[in-house]
Amino acid sequence: MLRKRISCQKLKAGAYSSPPTYKSLNKCFICFVNGRHYSQGHASASQRVEVDSPITPTNSEAPTPSVTNTDSDPSLVQQSETKSQIKVLLGATTELLSSTQAKKEAECRRRLLKNGHIWNTAVQAFDVRYQKGCITNRSKLLELPSIKKVEAPVVKHNTKTQSGFKVFSASLLSTAKPVSTESDTKELSAEYDHFHLQKINQFTRQMSSFVSMLLAETGKPEVIRDFLHMFLINGDCTIKWLANKKIVDSRLPNILMKAYAEKACMADCLKFHQLLMKGSVTMNIETYIWMLLAALRSESPQNNTNMILQKIEDLNLTHLLPVGLSSNLMTPYRDLMKEVMQGVEQYRPDLQLEQLTTSRMATNWDEEYINSVARGFNVPYESPNPHLGVISEQDAVSLVEKQMHLETQGDIPIESISVVKFSEKTFQARKSYKEMMEHWRTSLAQNFQSVLERAEFDKDANIINWIQVYMECMPAETLVNIMLEESARMCEMSLYYSHYYGFICQKLGELVRKCYLGYKNQTLTSKIKDVQMEYINNFYNNATHSTSYRQQFLQADSDNLLDQCVMDRWPPSIIHAVGELLLDIILKSTKVPVELLSNGNTDEPIPAFYIVNRHFKTHVVKQFKPHPSIKKLLDLAQLNTLHLNITELPVFTPPVPSLDDGKGILFQTRTRLVKASREDYFGPGEVKEMLPVLDALNILSAVPWRVNTNISPLVIKVFNDGGDAATKIPLASEHASLTEEECGDLEPKQIDSKLKKIKNELISDRASFLLALSIANYCGDDLFWLPSNLDFRGRAYPLSAHFSHVSSDPRRAMLKFAKGKRLGKEGLEWLKIHLVNMTGHKKQASNSERLAYAEELMANAFESADNPLEGEQWWRELDEPWQGLAACMELRAAMSCDNPEDYVSHLPIHQDGSCNGLQHYSALGRDQSGAMAVNVLPSDTPRDVYSEVAALVEQWRAADAAKGNETAKLLEGQITRKVVKQTVMTTVYGVTRFGAQAQIKSHLADQYPNLTASQLKLCSHYISETLFKTLGNMFTSGTEIQNWLTLVAHHVTSVANKPVTWKTPLGLQVTQNYWRKATPVSMRQAKRNKDLTADDKLHGARHDTELEQPDVSRNMNGFPPNFIHSLDATHMMLTALHCQRQGITFASIHDCYWTHACDIKSLNKVCRQAFCDMYNEPILEQLSQYLLDKYVDPDNPSHARLASVIKSVPRQGTLDIEKVKESEYFFS
Repeated sequence: MLRKRISCQKLKAGAYSSPPTYKSLNKCFICFVNGRHYSQGHASASQRVEVDSPITPTNSEAPTPSVTNTDSDPSLVQQSETKSQIKVLLGATTELLSSTQAKKEAECRRRLLKNGHIWNTAVQAFDVRYQKGCITNRSKLLELPSIKKVEAPVVKHNTKTQSGFKVFSASLLSTAKPVSTESDTKELSAEYDHFHLQKINQFTRQMSSFVSMLLAETGKPEVIRDFLHMFLINGDCTIKWLANKKIVDSRLPNILMKAYAEKACMADCLKFHQLLMKGSVTMNIETYIWMLLAALRSESPQNNTNMILQKIEDLNLTHLLPVGLSSNLMTPYRDLMKEVMQGVEQYRPDLQLEQLTTSRMATNWDEEYINSVARGFNVPYESPNPHLGVISEQDAVSLVEKQMHLETQGDIPIESISVVKFSEKTFQARKSYKEMMEHWRTSLAQNFQSVLERAEFDKDANIINWIQVYMECMPAETLVNIMLEESARMCEMSLYYSHYYGFICQKLGELVRKCYLGYKNQTLTSKIKDVQMEYINNFYNNATHSTSYRQQFLQADSDNLLDQCVMDRWPPSIIHAVGELLLDIILKSTKVPVELLSNGNTDEPIPAFYIVNRHFKTHVVKQFKPHPSIKKLLDLAQLNTLHLNITELPVFTPPVPSLDDGKGILFQTRTRLVKASREDYFGPGEVKEMLPVLDALNILSAVPWRVNTNISPLVIKVFNDGGDAATKIPLASEHASLTEEECGDLEPKQIDSKLKKIKNELISDRASFLLALSIANYCGDDLFWLPSNLDFRGRAYPLSAHFSHVSSDPRRAMLKFAKGKRLGKEGLEWLKIHLVNMTGHKKQASNSERLAYAEELMANAFESADNPLEGEQWWRELDEPWQGLAACMELRAAMSCDNPEDYVSHLPIHQDGSCNGLQHYSALGRDQSGAMAVNVLPSDTPRDVYSEVAALVEQWRAADAAKGNETAKLLEGQITRKVVKQTVMTTVYGVTRFGAQAQIKSHLADQYPNLTASQLKLCSHYISETLFKTLGNMFTSGTEIQNWLTLVAHHVTSVANKPVTWKTPLGLQVTQNYWRKATPVSMRQAKRNKDLTADDKLHGARHDTELEQPDVSRNMNGFPPNFIHSLDATHMMLTALHCQRQGITFASIHDCYWTHACDIKSLNKVCRQAFCDMYNEPILEQLSQYLLDKYVDPDNPSHARLASVIKSVPRQGTLDIEKVKESEYFFS
């Protein structure tokens, strides 16, 4: 390792016998925080001493060490000398770091990047002051009995699980530039803000989390004050530089200031305020609010309050008091804020603080929509309640309690629906498994207790296990239960799949955090329950509505109690480190029972779990697997239990409305508004702009459901009987086979490989379907909800991915609305038309013709409903067999009534868009002919674009066959609607010619199995080329827009060097996070230079601009389809908002809208109205202007071409968009 030496002239004479190296400097700091004396030769653990009184300020001028009589204690003399040495060494380190400023910029950066590990060592003061000093205070000053000063082996932490401070320190210096002039300083500041804002936030969150936990555990603010004094204000230039660069902000000091205020320690507040002022640490209005609270609780409240208010006035911050008291940061402390308001009002009524703050708090739920397309919804309204009476008050209490109980658990065990064949071996295996679990519980408890009883440290790096504070935040028995349950889950689920090591660490850490919140928020949980009960009673038991779900909940939660449940978050790296520590205990504690081992080896216990490495092209991933003997035991035991996370299940109480990004749906679990998005995905003020998006999402989430118990037992029976490919239920893997045509001329190895692939796919499909059926069985006849969040394009997907209506035909058929509605005459007609739609016939027939055809189907429908699995089974021939069977049963039940129109129907009825992507393209380009082909314009009968395209392709084929084209002759009579449908549908979503050819080839093979492989290839190529040519002629405007979007994406990513971002008409920001993966060389270099933070390494995120560039190809190919998807999501949301104001139940699967049969006509009308409202906006022009503002720099000559491309919006045709209101078959 490269070494550097510090000049002896920079050190006190006699401090060392020879100049120290960086390694000795690092060790000296480590010994200091551990209370040991260090000489350059060695540092012995036996020389450890107790740290006496912490550093405290003695006067108002500057913080100085307290005076201690060191004559009576030699160890204190050693400590005092060490502190003196540290002070000099800090100055020497700073001098050395600043000496690089004289060098040229390129040379300096090269050296810093090349030797990043040296600079990491040089700034151990920064790392160690936090990581070690705090633990020293905790274990020595407080003398907690649970921590004994015994050296023992430690759980080693790799780079992924370090606290993140080393990585942060190294990256801070490795990207530093020499500062020589004022302009250089500004440039450094801009570069720093651009590249490291996220790392700064991560670092501050880590420290804030640790300080909060330590404060909650010890209850001694003075200890935290001493730590913050050491870390922030100890006088060395490095720390001052960090404070000046705003790396250390007010979040850390405010934690301590709040603790002083709650204990009414006014004198300590003032002392700490002086320390912050001397250390140039940033303070905000929150700091002074906590000081006001301390003043109001002090012995002289009036004098102290006036003194603090005078300080605020001197800083010109008085106008910010109402803002600070009503801010989101203060919402968890609403009671304390009211105390401050009332106290200040008593002594300074002239400020009118209570009136101003209360008015700010009262208006946060009543904000209006600011988007032009949504402003029409701002008018007052009163609409019928579509869910009236679905929940009784008694049921609401039990539902809320059930949901809150589930959220405090880890994985939730549910019974599998698979059939178990019991035998004597099964009972014996289950007994052995139970005994093994009890043995593991004892071993886990012993090993965990030993971890708590020793101060562990890494002997190689001398790093104290600071994560231990998170281990003592709750009873040990709770953590042992978490480890045991997770061990059992990993064993049982290993029959289906194995998790990655990092995933398990993250999950264990998250379980600890959830349990900690459960202990911390016991009183709060009761209050939240009351809020939820008020929300349910107001919204589900009132006959009419005049506000949204979001507004109703905010009114019920006037004290913002929900914020307190989700505000206390741990940074990802801390969660991972906690989880890894528990996982290490699991690895040490769980052993395979001797009787399970076949080789009889009883000399040494064998671990129950082991880690295997899965090798990919650029990286290696650890996977966690149980011992094979445990798998065999579970195979025999057939435990028939599945373990699911709370987010994989439906919600059993009305979900909390989405109020903000990460706040809503669940009580104690944050769910991102956009799936897999980062915390800073939305900028300041952006959520306010997208309030209609939140309200539309809440409308979808508020629909109550039940399992259709007429269908679910039948699906379960067919599944357990081995599946049925004809009705889309996955076959059992033993039924996998290949036909002679599929084998063709393949070699035996190729046949085996293909057969293995089919078996693996069946196993995967069966496992997913098993989860769905087991969840349906778990729900039984209970009420449940399917809350949704968004993908990055704005499309809504339920959180319960396994069991929801956004899924396959059998899963959709197992769902029905919990609230039924009387059919009426129109409803009965639409129920019959729905059955016809499920058959896949009469695509181009009018509704009256379909209704007449439905009468012809009644006999088959009734027979299917009466004997679904034993009769003629006509329903199995339908396009959507299980949903068709559900319609048959609903019709049978209705027609059995004396008056079928009085039947209360719960069955969802569908309205589908006619090739919805082309509908949006035709509206964007005002394309008259394209609009007519996809039913945007009115017609007497529905136009079927797929049939029309198939007919045009057939015309091309006939002409080519007449010219002697052999492929065209071979395809005579084989170009059908089914062959071209998928490709026509996906063309607007960016399917390539290669993908189109594969789609057509698959459909040809299914319909015409006699075609050889070579013939399939020629035919699919011919049809795909002819199809693209036909679509280009039919939809010219859509083709132009698609080409323009592709060209814009190319220039944005290649010129502006950023991925494409845009906003939907409802204000939702959409970002294509498509990046080129870093090469293995660049990743290795990045890890050497510590350019990736701990969180980056943990999640595999690589968004540093020095490592990655936007993927130009993916952005180009993705922009047109993703833009159209964002528009169809906007149309769905506008339709949902209209439905709420009409009192209509609304659910959707993208461009397929569901409601009750009696409301279909109203839904169709509001659907057309929403489409018309959206396209009355200049969407392409707004997109162009947004891209110009975001990506084009007018002063940059290289952006001229980019600006020109963005401005060249395609011309529009003559389509009158208002005509869509007259189109009966727009959605049908």
